[in-house]
Amino acid sequence: MSEKQELLNYYITTYTPEFRFSWCKLCKTKYRFEKYSMRVNLNDVSKKDFIIQDTELLKYVDQVIQSGQCSVNNFTHIFNKLSLDQINYIGY
Repeated sequence: MSEKQELLNYYITTYTPEFRFSWCKLCKTKYRFEKYSMRVNLNDVSKKDFIIQDTELLKYVDQVIQSGQCSVNNFTHIFNKLSLDQINYIGY
């Protein structure tokens, strides 16, 4: 089993619905923080520094956030679209 698959299995089996939803929200706002001061406003972060660059995936994440919940299927879909590096950077 790959490291990515192991992480997915871990998240799916241990995350509550609230944690899944919080992780989805974090995906939308996580950026390369080492390039900015601790007090940066999200509006001041360059688009190229956000972890997720894929506009289609960002639209999907927005839809999940708008729905107010992140199902296991939603979570898996988002997770599978990310690289292992992106997943590790987003963390949680």
